[in-house]
Amino acid sequence: SGINAEIFPDNLGYQVFRDDRKTGQGGGVLTAISKRLLSQEQPDLKTDCNISWAKISIKGVKDIYLATFYKPHENDLESLTELNSALEKLPKNCIKWILGDFNLPDIEWPNETVKESCRFKDLYNGFLDNLINHNLQQMVTLPTRNDNILDLFLTNNPAQVHTTKTLPALGTSDHDIVFHEINIKLGRPLQTKRKINQYKKADWAKFKGDLQTFGIDFCNKTFSDSNNAWNSFKNELNRLSSMHIP
Repeated sequence: SGINAEIFPDNLGYQVFRDDRKTGQGGGVLTAISKRLLSQEQPDLKTDCNISWAKISIKGVKDIYLATFYKPHENDLESLTELNSALEKLPKNCIKWILGDFNLPDIEWPNETVKESCRFKDLYNGFLDNLINHNLQQMVTLPTRNDNILDLFLTNNPAQVHTTKTLPALGTSDHDIVFHEINIKLGRPLQTKRKINQYKKADWAKFKGDLQTFGIDFCNKTFSDSNNAWNSFKNELNRLSSMHIP
């Protein structure tokens, strides 16, 4: 995505988070999340690489931290180091989705081994070690550009990933589209805390005394209708309950 590429108008119904390239061609990432989901940008996770972070919150589900990442060159160690720095900032109890073009053609997936012909074995092995350290599994097993798997999907919850497949490239892109279908099982929603009165510990003597005093005033008042009378009586009961019943 380029800095002036306004390709997602508001009426499409997406919340857009982006880290645009500033000059030239290549790079720039964009994440579009349906406005039906509660999502927030996560600037504290932004590090010195081409990446965009967002958090998706769904009731009954652990927070989902979604990153869109681009590494411009195969031997770009700095981008991988910055990605690892961001991963170390994530909460321990969360779901992680990291997607993007990693430009790492010399990994045999899903065996997670480096090809013998690889020119940058230390970089590749370091990347694979970080996957283990962050409990991440790579889900794409089909080529995404020519015969290479360059576009990856890393997650710490692979059981949620129901389908992963490639689709024909969009426009002039030389990468196939990678489609993922993810099943999220909704947990039990958190119950709202409510007050439970301890009636055995209530000061009933004071409650009755105050209610009798109110009753005298109540009988001497004139109300415009029965609803106003009922609301007056109900509000006084609630007030006395909060005073005399713990």
